[in-house]
Amino acid sequence: MEQVSGTYITIRNHTCIICGADFSTPRAGKLYCSNRCKQFSFYHKGEIQARQNANMGISETRIILKLKDFIEYNNTVALLTEIRELRKRRDSTYLTFDGSNDSRLNELEAIFPEDLKNLLLRKLSLEKWTFIKAIYPHLKKKDLYKVISGLDIKFFVILDQINEINKGTKPNPIRLLFEMHLEKLIQGKIKIV
Repeated sequence: MEQVSGTYITIRNHTCIICGADFSTPRAGKLYCSNRCKQFSFYHKGEIQARQNANMGISETRIILKLKDFIEYNNTVALLTEIRELRKRRDSTYLTFDGSNDSRLNELEAIFPEDLKNLLLRKLSLEKWTFIKAIYPHLKKKDLYKVISGLDIKFFVILDQINEINKGTKPNPIRLLFEMHLEKLIQGKIKIV
């Protein structure tokens, strides 16, 4: 029996790389839907490679994301911000902190696990959230929150920049990927349900 690498096992292809036909179940290593597409790829290797290079490695798989997950993320951000503000009031010598503030803080701290309370999450637009979620589709909610918290502010500044084509300057690859992501949203290749 042939030994298969761990990387090969984790790769799952959802569509034929030639015609784009969907596979009924994603499979590791399956590239073609038929012998016809396989033979076509053999005779057109140069054109296929040029197209793959033009796409800069963005896969053509269809992604379905849930709007309720995005809404839940932004609600979590609002509640974590409220926890930080209430803690700041409690520890301050010049801000008032009364019984209602204390009960609200206790209520909010009971909702979240300890490792989530200290995350520095920021409110994201739907486009930015779907971009990060599309990069890490396999992560569970808690792990995705940790990844977003770990992203530097520079990452989000790059996403907000408008690419200006200047001679001699290379466009930022993250920004290019984000623009490709926005095109996929427009084309319906990334669906939000």
